[in-house]
Amino acid sequence: MRQVDCESCGTRIGIETCAECGRGFALTAAHAEGRPREFEDGPLQDSSQVLPVELCDFCAAKERRERAGTIVEAGMRQNTCPACHTAAIGLPR
Repeated sequence: MRQVDCESCGTRIGIETCAECGRGFALTAAHAEGRPREFEDGPLQDSSQVLPVELCDFCAAKERRERAGTIVEAGMRQNTCPACHTAAIGLPR
């Protein structure tokens, strides 16, 4: 896991790499609670917290066999800041 700072609001964000596709994704309170990320979910309380999350939001939604639109939304959301919800986080693939 690594950390980045949001260029828009300055929040420190924990970034994990997906074991399936290799993409980076922002960790949120939802990941800490073991549930799918929703739009309103905020960042982890401790951005250095190590979580046993193996799949990015996109791959996890595919694994749950969500609707295509839900899968795409999950993929887009995973690259946004969980604090300000507006800034795309520059994540290398």
